[in-house]
Amino acid sequence: MSITILGGLGFLALQPIKDNIAQIRDDAKVLSASTTTSLSSLVDKMVTQKEMEWRTARSAEDRQRTEGAIKEIRTDLVPRAEHERVWQNYTNKDDDLQRQLDEMKQAAGSVYGLRDILLDLRNRMDRVERERSSQP
Repeated sequence: MSITILGGLGFLALQPIKDNIAQIRDDAKVLSASTTTSLSSLVDKMVTQKEMEWRTARSAEDRQRTEGAIKEIRTDLVPRAEHERVWQNYTNKDDDLQRQLDEMKQAAGSVYGLRDILLDLRNRMDRVERERSSQP
């Protein structure tokens, strides 16, 4: 009988330990499943070393192409000072042409002015009227 009592007491003492162990195993299974899910999502998002090398090489090619295009633009680019010199030359030509026009207008105005034009027109009209009146 003492063996039965000792066995019953042993069972009662060991049962909570067995329950805790079973609970720990269930928790470990749940954690294992969530860890597997996390790792698989991490692996899906991960970039391999080969892909990183390819991306690095691609960006180096892009950088060289961009630098080449910039260098080409800079070599073909005319400096601003040269543009300003050409524009100043155009301004000087325009000023010179305007001065010549003003001189020609002044010279023509002083030689044959508006008054002279009106007098010539009146003389011409008088002559035409005389010719008409003299015709039979």
